[in-house]
Amino acid sequence: MKGEGSGLRGQSIQPWAKVIALSTAERQRADVSHWARRKQREKENAMMGDGMGSGMMLGMGLFWLLAVVVLILIAAALIKYLRK
Repeated sequence: MKGEGSGLRGQSIQPWAKVIALSTAERQRADVSHWARRKQREKENAMMGDGMGSGMMLGMGLFWLLAVVVLILIAAALIKYLRK
């Protein structure tokens, strides 16, 4: 069966041999497309990360602010109770 991945005599080419067989122009095109795909993935991940991260940080900030206010109110009530 001849086709992609076949050698001159119908022998299959090893994966590492395919890389060696690439011409310089093919390697450059592969590098450019690899970096373009990688840059696109990083951009998509950064966009998703920004949306989730800021909301989570805001939620945690509000939680801790509420926790501190409750602790201060508990301390004030305890002091008032002990002074009686």
